[in-house]
Amino acid sequence: MDGRRAAPSLSLPGHLANAVLVYVVTWRPTDASPLERESAVAARGRIAALAAAVVFAVHPPRVEAVAWASAFPYCLSLTLLLLALLAYLNYATLERPSKPMVMGAEPLLLTAYFSHNVSR
Repeated sequence: MDGRRAAPSLSLPGHLANAVLVYVVTWRPTDASPLERESAVAARGRIAALAAAVVFAVHPPRVEAVAWASAFPYCLSLTLLLLALLAYLNYATLERPSKPMVMGAEPLLLTAYFSHNVSR
């Protein structure tokens, strides 16, 4: 495969993975309690999360991160940042959270920070 075609083929799956993570991260806070799972409130939360993911997938905040190979660190750092946020949401929504659970979000957050190209 030609190098010019290989780079966008890595950015697009990364962007699609980020769109799925945007759906999960926006759905978690709007998730209904177990008694309300089939109610209209739960359906509205899923629709809102799906709308956020579709808007992100169609128009990402940084279009060049999907189109250019040199901007792949943006896509990677966003994936790690969304995973850290999801780990924190899992920790925050438990009835009896434990300290080791939140410790899983910290390495992901640091990895997201260091994977981003900060030099200008």
